[in-house]
Amino acid sequence: MFLTEVIPLTKIPRQGPSPFFYFTSQKLNKGSLVLVSLRRKEVFAIVISQKDVKETKLELKTVNYQLKPIKEVLINEEIIGFPFLDLAQWISEYYFSSISNSLLLFLPQKIVKKIVKKDGFNFPKIKPQLEEKNFLKPKVFISKTGFLPKDEIKNVLREGRQILFLFPQILQKTFWENNFKKISSSLIFWSPQTSIKKFFNNFQKVRDKEVQIIFGQISALFAPFCDLGLIIIFDPENSSFKAKKEPLFNTKDVAQKMAQMLNIDFLQLDSFLSLENYYLKSKNKVKIIKENNNLLSADNQTNKKSILNFSKLKFIERSQGEKFNPISEQFFNKIQSYIEKNKKVILFLNRKGVSTSVFCQDCGFTIKCKDCNLPLTYHLKKEKPYLLCHHCGRESNVPSYCPNCGSWQMRNIGVGIEGVEKFLKEKFKENGDQVSILRLDKDSISSKEVIIENFSSDKKTILLTTKLIFNFPEITADFVGIVSLESLLSLPNFKAKEEALKIIHNLNIIAKEELALQIFSQKNDFHQLLKDNQFSQPKIFDIFLQERKLFFYPPYSSLIKLTFLDKNLKRAIEAGEKLKNDLEKIRDFLKIPQENFQVLGPAPAFVAKRKQNFVFHILIKENLDDINKRNKILRIIPPSWEIDIDPIQVI
Repeated sequence: MFLTEVIPLTKIPRQGPSPFFYFTSQKLNKGSLVLVSLRRKEVFAIVISQKDVKETKLELKTVNYQLKPIKEVLINEEIIGFPFLDLAQWISEYYFSSISNSLLLFLPQKIVKKIVKKDGFNFPKIKPQLEEKNFLKPKVFISKTGFLPKDEIKNVLREGRQILFLFPQILQKTFWENNFKKISSSLIFWSPQTSIKKFFNNFQKVRDKEVQIIFGQISALFAPFCDLGLIIIFDPENSSFKAKKEPLFNTKDVAQKMAQMLNIDFLQLDSFLSLENYYLKSKNKVKIIKENNNLLSADNQTNKKSILNFSKLKFIERSQGEKFNPISEQFFNKIQSYIEKNKKVILFLNRKGVSTSVFCQDCGFTIKCKDCNLPLTYHLKKEKPYLLCHHCGRESNVPSYCPNCGSWQMRNIGVGIEGVEKFLKEKFKENGDQVSILRLDKDSISSKEVIIENFSSDKKTILLTTKLIFNFPEITADFVGIVSLESLLSLPNFKAKEEALKIIHNLNIIAKEELALQIFSQKNDFHQLLKDNQFSQPKIFDIFLQERKLFFYPPYSSLIKLTFLDKNLKRAIEAGEKLKNDLEKIRDFLKIPQENFQVLGPAPAFVAKRKQNFVFHILIKENLDDINKRNKILRIIPPSWEIDIDPIQVI
């Protein structure tokens, strides 16, 4: 009789027993597929290990549930092994999620059902390299969008090995597909959203090495690679690379771990040197390479050279006493001068709607979403006004009077992209100019081909857009204007300044002649920072790092965001206070210095309500080297709390 350790292929709470133990008289191979009973249901499971019952008396005593027999051995051979099992284990440990949830990334139900039918949909068998590995330093290529490291790609293709290319947004699919076709026709797009027939056809092609280049979004990480020789990720810091469901992993980190396990190159392509990579370069942990293959060393002399080039950037400061409009008189004159020359203009504002909120001038009451407690944005649809919550999508009518005090003095405040569109149409109409105003945002994305075609025509055209523009690297303009510097810094996020700098940098690439940045406030610290340091990225990043170090933010710590929801406000606050006390107690019990494990909060989330639940956060800042010690602390967190390791946002 054997005690058999298995991983059930079903969603398991992180606090649940993992892995599970069953008994059987049959000798089973690691990675084989069995059927077990769990919570009165029959589920598939992967075998991890087996021991003779005679040797496992101690383990049997620690099992806190009744052992059951394995229902059925479906396939007694390894259907999934190295590196897939090992990577699932790492994801589980690092992101503090159950191993079952991690393994489901590789083995979703439709794959397992095919395996059971013995249609040959098992993962390829890859032997781990037993010799000691030399860690290959990640390489970061700083380049314009569209650049591919052809030498590295061709070397891997010549060896007959596979290449994984990851990109963040589905809108970029055609662009990258066309770029890769110039190098090789052995190319496949990996997506679980394709038809079942096409998905399994792609599965077989990847597993049987019928294709060499596999490109896709997050899910492509978990394709059945047979002989992976290179991993490339484009725009690695993009928020779309953060998983939305548990396990809440970061794609870049998982990809880097896979490359490390396989001892292959891991390349990052970015138009902008991130603060993290700038820091890692100073520690000699990454190689930074410019597009012309010029390696930037980590010595101080080289660090004084800036990768940024803001020679085209001009600031437009609003004149004191000038009547408020989304586009100042000076800014409008600049736009008009380019339009008169029949040159293309792009205006950037990453805010939707006509106005960002509606409030009462008498009592100060702001119209908010009943579910999320966020200010509702004022929109126009065919000239008919309505209010929209951009978090949950709730729509409501615009009130004629204040719901709080009954006043008729309701006013719209803040500027959204629709408000800029409305203002420009009226302004050009007053001047008698025939100018086409186009808008490219999430509301108009279904007509993107028509919009891009019209913008490319000979007509006098202005394109209003959001961050969506970065998904279309083929779009450029003679003049690019940022409607509001302040809007780039509107969210209270520790990464806000770095992200604002990246947006300015990427818009600077789009601008052929000039990039103008409109400033509403004369006392803008970020504006002053850019001017004082002459747009030198090393100087600016050194200041950013000083701030991060002072407040114990990454890269000097790792962040863990804990989230709790409750319909009762008092209960939510009490749960947060109790958990904070418990975390500090176990930290002190383990003799961890307070400065190495800081617990902040509880505090209301930026989006204070979610589906009528109050949302509270606790933020942990830690720099523990021992992940087991970190996880020992996290195990006291109740299942009702969400745990997000290395969150994109802390608000």
